[in-house]
Amino acid sequence: MNKLAIFMGFVFFEIVVEIGFKLKTLIVTGLSVKNVLLYGLLLVLIVNIFSGKKWEINNAHKNVNKLYIAIVIYSIFSLSFHIMLGQSAYDVFAGALSLKSELIDSLVCFIVFSYFIKQLDDAINISRFMVLVIGLASFMTVVDAASASINFFGYDDFNRRTNGAMGEPNQTAAVIALYFPMAVVLSLIKGKFRLVFIGTSMVMAAALLSTGSRGGMLASLLGVLYAFFLMRKELSVGRKFFIISSVVFGAIIVWIMIPDYYKESLIGRFSFLNESKVNWKNATAGRSFLWSNAYDLWLESPIIGQGWHAFKIIVNMASHNTFVEYAVSLGVAGLTMYLFLWAKIHKFISNAKKYTENRDQNLMLYGFQGGIVSIMIAVFFVNLYRPWYVVWPFIGVGMAYANHLRLNKLNGDDHKSEVEELKVSSNERVSKKSFENVRLR
Repeated sequence: MNKLAIFMGFVFFEIVVEIGFKLKTLIVTGLSVKNVLLYGLLLVLIVNIFSGKKWEINNAHKNVNKLYIAIVIYSIFSLSFHIMLGQSAYDVFAGALSLKSELIDSLVCFIVFSYFIKQLDDAINISRFMVLVIGLASFMTVVDAASASINFFGYDDFNRRTNGAMGEPNQTAAVIALYFPMAVVLSLIKGKFRLVFIGTSMVMAAALLSTGSRGGMLASLLGVLYAFFLMRKELSVGRKFFIISSVVFGAIIVWIMIPDYYKESLIGRFSFLNESKVNWKNATAGRSFLWSNAYDLWLESPIIGQGWHAFKIIVNMASHNTFVEYAVSLGVAGLTMYLFLWAKIHKFISNAKKYTENRDQNLMLYGFQGGIVSIMIAVFFVNLYRPWYVVWPFIGVGMAYANHLRLNKLNGDDHKSEVEELKVSSNERVSKKSFENVRLR
C-alpha cells in the first residue's frame, strides 16, 4: 500500500477507536482527532477540485454524491418544519446536533473514503484492514461475553447481553452484519491471509450470537446468502461442497465458543415461534408499539415530515427502525430519496462486474453487495446514530473499488488501442518503404 492508503487505514482505525471503543482522542474540548482528520481531508479535496485537479470519478458516482448532498440539504431545511406545523415539542438545537453527527459527518466519511482510495489494490487492502479491525472489535465482544472479570463495553440495561464495541447490542450486531459478508468472501479467496479471514468470520459469528440481536443475525445470514447467490456461477461443485461443510463445522465451533447463559438467552429470544398466539409487543421487544406511535406521528405530516430526528426528540425514545425514523423526520419525500440513494450505490457497485478480469475481483464486489443488503436489513430493527461513522467508510471504499475496476479496464483498453495503432503505423511505414525500394529498382 502507498502512504496515502496507509493513512486512510489509520483514519478508519481512529474512527473505530473513538466511536466503537469510546476512547476519547480530543485535541481541545469539542474537537476530536477524528473530526480533524475527516474534515482536513475534505478540505484538501475541495482545494484540489477548485485548483483544477481532475479526479477520475464516474458520472454515476458523482450522481450518488449529488443525491446524498440533496438529502443533507433537505434535512437542513427540515429543521424549520416545526414552525409551519406548529410542533412545539421539536427542539431545533437537538435536531441540528443530530444532523451534524449522523448525516453530515457520514457524508464526509463516504466522500473522503471514496475519493482518497486512489488505486484498486489500495481498495482491496483497505477492505481487508477494515474487516480485521471489526474482527478485533468482535473478538473483544466475545471476550466480554465469556469472561465475568473482563468488561470492555458493559452490558445491556435490561439483560446480560454484552453491548459490544458499537454501542448497544443491536447496533454492534448491525455493524458486524455489514462487514460479515466481506469477511466470508475474503475467506474464499486464495492467499496467505485466507486462514486469518476464516477465523475472523467465525469470531464475528460468535460476536453476533453474543449480542443476541435477532435482526443482526438475520441481516448477516441474508447478506451472506445474497453474496453466495451472486457467486453461484463462480464456484465449482467441489468448492460449494467445501463452503457448506465449512459453514456447518464453523457453526458448531461458534456454538461451542459462546457461554451457556448466552445460548439459553438466545433460545429464549426465539421462543415466540412456538406460541400459538403471539404477543407481538413482547416478540418484537416493544418495537411494534414504537412503530405504531411513529405511524401516528407520520400521519401529521406524511409528505415532508416533522423535521430531522423528530421521533427521538418528540417521543424521547428510539424508533428502532431507521426507515421509520426517516419517514417521520423527512416524510415520504425524504424516505424515497434515502432508499433511492442505497439503490444507486448498489447498482454502481453491481455494474462494475463488467469491468472485472478474474474471479477474485468478482468475489470482492459480491462482498460489498452482500454488506449493503445486510446493513439495509439490520437498520430495519435499529437506529445506528454514531455507528454510521463506521458504516460509510466501508461503503465509500466499495464505491472506490468499483470505480477503479472501471478505470483500470478502460485504461487497459486505451493502452491496447495505442499498441494496435503503433503496430498499424509501423506496418504502413514498412509497406511504404518497400514500395519506394521497388520504384528505385
